[in-house]
This record gives sequence, structure tokens and C-alpha cells, in this order.
Amino acid sequence: MIVHSLFLVQWLIHFTQKLKWLFNLQ
Repeated sequence: MIVHSLFLVQWLIHFTQKLKWLFNLQ
């Protein structure tokens, strides 16, 4: 379970980074 939550956090960080990148393009 701990590993799963860690994976979730990593995905969230990646997702937010991608969002920031998309907004920077505009």
C-alpha cells in the first residue's frame, strides 16, 4: 500500500508539471 501511494504522488507531480508546461506554452 505504501508503494502504491508513493507511485500516486509521483504521478501527481508529473501531472502538475505537465500542466505547468502546457500553460507556459500559451
